[in-house]
Amino acid sequence: MGKFLGVESRFSEVMRHVVFFILTNILWLLCCLPVVTFFLSSSALFDCINTYDRTGDTEAWRRFFTALRRDWKQGLLGGVLLEAVLALMLASGYSLAVTDYPFRTVSLVGLGILGVVWICVAAYFPALLAQFKNTTLGLLRISCLIGLRHILTTLVLVLIPGIGVLRNGSRSWFGVG
Repeated sequence: MGKFLGVESRFSEVMRHVVFFILTNILWLLCCLPVVTFFLSSSALFDCINTYDRTGDTEAWRRFFTALRRDWKQGLLGGVLLEAVLALMLASGYSLAVTDYPFRTVSLVGLGILGVVWICVAAYFPALLAQFKNTTLGLLRISCLIGLRHILTTLVLVLIPGIGVLRNGSRSWFGVG
């Protein structure tokens, strides 16, 4: 029994890796509470996971706040830009839904295309911010190009959790029903 729970045992090694992922995800969740820091926190999470992947060091979670401090200007600016565009798209979609606009179908198609481009940018921005040094607009442009280049993969990776949310409905997410 002592060998199973020993410091050098396989069980202890697996548990160190489990604790690493639990700690990094708790840090990410706590830092995402102010919604404007979602992309910044995701960038710090990517930095920790990349360090863990390269080195195998289970103490890589300690880099989380270092990455936040390093990338806070670009991450916050890019995140605010992306969230402002999302808010404008949602407001436009709502106004198109409640009004009788003559070019409603064309506007909805344009809004759908803009939504796909937004998904492509939002999916790759935190990972690029964690790995590369560039201007905020440069990172947004590169993430848009990468997302559009791999559009099918990007949409599938985003739609898989989206289908789960739609399938379960919003009522179950808030503890009702």
